[in-house]
Amino acid sequence: MLLDYAKKGLTVVRLKGGDPFIFGRGEEECIYLISHGVECEIVPGISSFIAASARARSPVTSRGFSSSFAVITGIEDLAKGYKSIDVRKIAEAVDTIVILMGASVAEELLEKIASVRGFDEVGVIVINATLPEEKIIYGSLRDLIESAKKGSVKNPAVIIIGPSVKLRERMLINVEEKM
Repeated sequence: MLLDYAKKGLTVVRLKGGDPFIFGRGEEECIYLISHGVECEIVPGISSFIAASARARSPVTSRGFSSSFAVITGIEDLAKGYKSIDVRKIAEAVDTIVILMGASVAEELLEKIASVRGFDEVGVIVINATLPEEKIIYGSLRDLIESAKKGSVKNPAVIIIGPSVKLRERMLINVEEKM
């Protein structure tokens, strides 16, 4: 579609939610257009995980709590010929784990993280970040796994696990928001 409209002489804008180069396939679209002689400009955006972190008042990094993080996809494209995401190794290697597009496999991923960090590790799931129907689920991995089992985790969801997430409790005024 992008190519068809561009070849008609129209200026085409492909507006993506988040950043086009963080699991956004922006590079695929740009390479395709350029291979067909169409100029492509990339305008960076704010990644959904950054927006979700801010909306949930759950920082990905914080001095004294988290000095490293990894962003992974919940659904890996195995067309590349191998599976590269080992969630347990990531849980051992970084302070904060961010999972994008992981609603359908949330229970499995959270259990793997809990097997390394324990079920009391805190996390937050932000569904529909910044939209009117935004939903924030905060709690221990045990709580988040229960939410996933009940089918409460729907895409688009950002899952953030790590010690800095607990700072959310200190950034909320209303006690009910903390639950």
